[in-house]
Amino acid sequence: MTRSVFYFVCGTWLFIDEVNGQYKKIVEQELENKGEGEEYLALYELAVDYIDKDNGMALELIQKAEHAAMLSGNSLGVVKTTRTKGQIFVRSGRFDDLISTLQPVSFIAKRQKFSK
Repeated sequence: MTRSVFYFVCGTWLFIDEVNGQYKKIVEQELENKGEGEEYLALYELAVDYIDKDNGMALELIQKAEHAAMLSGNSLGVVKTTRTKGQIFVRSGRFDDLISTLQPVSFIAKRQKFSK
């Protein structure tokens, strides 16, 4: 009984790991097909996937997503990526960077009435 539960858990874990790897490959392929400024959503989703697994990579990707959102003029995207960048800073213990990052975007969020 214990052995079968062990094999089931290991098999499930390997399956989930494989699915996550395929998802990342799909998002990376989607990035290759996008033009500059259009890649915001794919970068954002990839960055969110890296949070707590590799916060350095997540921060790098979210900064690229923020830049893409700025290039496309997507104010919701700018606010969303900046808030996510703030979450990464909190999880990394970089509280000083958090305040300086969120203050400028709070005005955009208030003006556009983005509450979440």
